Amino acid sequence: MGISLSASLISSSASSGSLLSASPTLRYRLLLIVATFAIGGGIGLWWSTLTQPEESFPPVSQLLSLKDVEGVVHPPSKWQGKVQLINFWATWCTPCRQEIPLFASLYSRWQERGLVVVGIAIDEVDAVRRFGDEVGINYPSLIAGKDGLGLMARFGGGQGLPYSLLVDRKGNIVERKLGMFRESEIEALIESYIGPG
Repeated sequence: MGISLSASLISSSASSGSLLSASPTLRYRLLLIVATFAIGGGIGLWWSTLTQPEESFPPVSQLLSLKDVEGVVHPPSKWQGKVQLINFWATWCTPCRQEIPLFASLYSRWQERGLVVVGIAIDEVDAVRRFGDEVGINYPSLIAGKDGLGLMARFGGGQGLPYSLLVDRKGNIVERKLGMFRESEIEALIESYIGPG
């Protein structure tokens, strides 16, 4: 009855001209109806954010089971118990090419304290090998090839490259980043999961 009454109030005021010319009682009722819907919608939106499940991703081991540039699959024990910086990249991606020297430097400085940097190349083996030799990539580059974009999407990426994941010692994805890291930003993240030097 409340909704049909409200609808008839709205239609009668609309047919008589403007809502401004409606009686104060009618305007009050209309305002009350609009406010009720607005508050209800806001509560519904708030509740839906509370009840949505957290984003879930496949196990990181799916990424780390790819072959490297030499065709080798590394054993899972190589990555376990370490903080992992996993970077999706390609040789044709200019920001990726600019970011790789930073990752090589981070790996050199942090590997003894438990950091593993792993590149997931969305590229062909020969292109990755040539580029790695050219810039001195000192960490594993795993080859995802043309399937890499789909793989990246399953891990929350998909809008562009570079895309990076930071994985804690328990294997949980704790940070995701689309675009290039600033050195201070990634250093602070690594330190927060490994500890100060």
